[in-house]
Amino acid sequence: MSKRELIIIVVLIVVFGGLYFLRNRDKVSYKLPESPKIQKEKVDEIVIKSEKNTFDIVKKGDKWYLKNDGIPVKKGFVDNILDKCSSLKFTALVSTSGNYEIYDLDKKAISLTLLEKGKKILDLKVGKESPTYSQTYVLFSKDPNVYQIDGNLKNYVKKIKEDIIDTRVLNFEPEEVNKIAFNYGKEKFYFEKKKNKWYYGDGKEANSDKVKEVITSLSTLNAIKPFPEMKGKIKEKPEKTITITTDKDIVLKCYGLKDKDFLCESTQYPMPFTITDTLFNTVFKESKYFKKSVAKRKKEKKESKNKK
Repeated sequence: MSKRELIIIVVLIVVFGGLYFLRNRDKVSYKLPESPKIQKEKVDEIVIKSEKNTFDIVKKGDKWYLKNDGIPVKKGFVDNILDKCSSLKFTALVSTSGNYEIYDLDKKAISLTLLEKGKKILDLKVGKESPTYSQTYVLFSKDPNVYQIDGNLKNYVKKIKEDIIDTRVLNFEPEEVNKIAFNYGKEKFYFEKKKNKWYYGDGKEANSDKVKEVITSLSTLNAIKPFPEMKGKIKEKPEKTITITTDKDIVLKCYGLKDKDFLCESTQYPMPFTITDTLFNTVFKESKYFKKSVAKRKKEKKESKNKK
């Protein structure tokens, strides 16, 4: 290789090297932060704050409650947040400019904090979704940069109180019930299950389908509204009581009308609540409702003979 050729090669390397530098000098090399390591079972408090709502949710035993009034919180709501937070996946560094407004990370942001025994283990702000709604913009408390994470976290935390409270006031398996008793003051009656059929306390066979129907309705009974301010303050006797027996007694008490709904208490719910008149009429049935009709008796008798 001649001296001239060598000089030309060196010049070309310098020129192209310079062009590459000029082209890439504004590009920033960065490394995405590691996903926070969160042990879901150790989280005992979740705080969610937005412009309109603040939810402080605490764990007691294996259940979750609103801290200020003790209303139960849906397990599915908490599980979704913990699942998402324990598997956060960073997909991009979006901004280092400190301009948070365009990502809804200013006053529009939703603050999400997870705690363990009073210590913060995750503290971030949730902004708007990406244009595809499959990612979310977030801002961590000790990091001024805006990141994009996989999934729509905002969808999990942007809730109103009615979305997150658990209003299921009775929860049992209908097939585990072996006795159900109704106490309406002057009228008292009960049913016992024998070989998958239901009988009145005096031994007469009841309409098993109707007994099962009421038990099924009771097993998933939901309140219209809980009343934490009335907890422990109802002194009068209930007008009507239903006692469901499985391996233990589950009691539903009704105290009559409160406005247009019925005020009740349950041994499976921590405070008084109301149910609609439709639900009230569905479960608080009179004794005669459960009587087996003559036509049904004849039909069953005929079917029994045909089998023989």
